[in-house]
Amino acid sequence: MKIFGLTFIVSTVTAICLWQLGLGRLIWPGHAFFASLLGAVVCGVTAQMLLTPKHSR
Repeated sequence: MKIFGLTFIVSTVTAICLWQLGLGRLIWPGHAFFASLLGAVVCGVTAQMLLTPKHSR
């Protein structure tokens, strides 16, 4: 549950930063929210993969 919590925090912070700083608009001007969401998903999946112990993969 600890890894899930950290993954959730990483993806939430990423989404907020991308949206508030306007980086989602720079990535995909027509769909800034979707770009921010995709960035959060990518960072969340990456955090999950890095934090999951290797023996449980």
